[in-house]
Amino acid sequence: MKLERIVRRQRIVTDGCFKDIEAIVKAVTPDERVIVLLHILHSPQTLAFPVTQLARAG
Repeated sequence: MKLERIVRRQRIVTDGCFKDIEAIVKAVTPDERVIVLLHILHSPQTLAFPVTQLARAG
């Protein structure tokens, strides 16, 4: 998987089963998916979401 750019910004998931969970953006792929770091049950997890499922936190 080629990463388009690497960023470190806080976002919040706006849709799906992770709705309202804060995440840290790790990278954005060329196909407009965002790779984020979530803390679930005290364990860091890396997941990919469509850009449309994330919004700025705060």
